[in-house]
Amino acid sequence: MEKKNSLNILILIPNLDIGGAQVSFKKLCNQLSEIYNVIPCVYTLPQAENQFTQISKLNELTKQTSIKLIKFYRIYLSLKRLKRIHQIDVSISFMESANYLNVLTKSKEKVIISHRGSYLNDDEIKSKFSWLRLKLLMPWLFRKADISVSVSEALKDEQIKAFRLPPQKQQVIYNFYEIKSLIAKIEEPLPSELKFLNSKNYIVAVGRLHIQKGFKELIHVFKYVKLKSKCQLVIIGDGEMSNELIATCQSLKLSYSTMDSVNQYADVIFCGFIVNPLPIVTRANLFVLTSFWEGFPNALIEAMASGTLVLAADCPTGPREILDYKTKKPLDSSVKTQYGILLPMIRNEKNEVIWSETILSYLNNSDEKKKLIENSERRIEDFSKERAMKQWIHLINE
Repeated sequence: MEKKNSLNILILIPNLDIGGAQVSFKKLCNQLSEIYNVIPCVYTLPQAENQFTQISKLNELTKQTSIKLIKFYRIYLSLKRLKRIHQIDVSISFMESANYLNVLTKSKEKVIISHRGSYLNDDEIKSKFSWLRLKLLMPWLFRKADISVSVSEALKDEQIKAFRLPPQKQQVIYNFYEIKSLIAKIEEPLPSELKFLNSKNYIVAVGRLHIQKGFKELIHVFKYVKLKSKCQLVIIGDGEMSNELIATCQSLKLSYSTMDSVNQYADVIFCGFIVNPLPIVTRANLFVLTSFWEGFPNALIEAMASGTLVLAADCPTGPREILDYKTKKPLDSSVKTQYGILLPMIRNEKNEVIWSETILSYLNNSDEKKKLIENSERRIEDFSKERAMKQWIHLINE
């Protein structure tokens, strides 16, 4: 990329929690900083440092307060002031509340809002007041943006159909990946306390321990698998459901282990958060994604790059598009695409059986897996950094 354009670009995200949106925020800040004057912003810095607090010149918009309306108003004033001081030409926001604030503080700059996941299928939005956000607030505010960027075609369609947004203002830019960097991460050694995985058969899942990821349902599926196969389930990630998932293992009489006291013979191994999970993913027999909703799941792409066969739930949105399954009707059985296996979401006992039978059929079927893995590794090239950055630069400059 060439250095350096005079445009001032503000990029806003609510928090620096560990998540896909935060990963994309960091990547975009780093890449655009090579060309433009970038001002990255977050509402409040986390109390403990993490990989995202290392972004250079990171601006904090307000201090902690427990009163949401006061906090929102303070952020609004700080953002408005920051845009004025830095004479912002383009402002880009990540996630719902940041999109609201980006639009509300709009002056002469170009406002680009980005959508990272399905609002319609997010269980956290579903409440007695959800209609207010979905039917009034989102359509009214989002249409005031100059451009809306979605991370998948399905998410773009949701914006147009559900929120009645102008099609000409909608763009799709996939999350991007630096292939060489991914390969280097894959080749790193296993964490010392997990070296025993080198000689194990196991299924791996990656994500925060949250209802969205379907890990409770996955453990129920694994109970069936365990009856017919000697393998283990490895879950990488932390979150509020940790105790509930352990209780699920106990109720199903599955032994479990955490990183506090690793038991290499446990049925289910909870690894907690690991900065680089790819050495674990690449050695797995299968990678599974059991989410109930997504935007464009980074973990699925990275698993495909790792040379591990992927099994993914047909959740809104992302997996169907990534695995390139073009039929629109809902699934009622597993489907083999040229890049992996797509399955119905684990919403009932019937689908638990479909998942367990599919896992068992591919667990040790090396001939069947080889071709799918070769195809999926080529598929990663469609999500390259170079392709995505051309799209971002075009949006900013047009």
